[in-house]
Amino acid sequence: MESKMLQMHGSLIAALVDGELSPENEEEMSYLEAALGHQPPKNSAEKAWVKYQTRINRPKTASIYGAKNGSAGDDDDDATITEDSDDIDIDIDED
Repeated sequence: MESKMLQMHGSLIAALVDGELSPENEEEMSYLEAALGHQPPKNSAEKAWVKYQTRINRPKTASIYGAKNGSAGDDDDDATITEDSDDIDIDIDED
């Protein structure tokens, strides 16, 4: 039911929030007020919108695969190779 409400009203609510449309009636004004957090959601469409926005905007705390080992300031994995870098010579001992 929530997905149906978002399909039916999501584009309208998004356009109201983004300022692409101005509310033309009390229902649209209610959508906008609920979406902006100025009033609690009153109907199914408003509740679905607020729930959807809460889920997509929540902070991502960790991967589902677990935390990365090492400290947060460890930048070794992000090192870049410049064109000035020398090639690595590998000596192979042939016995």
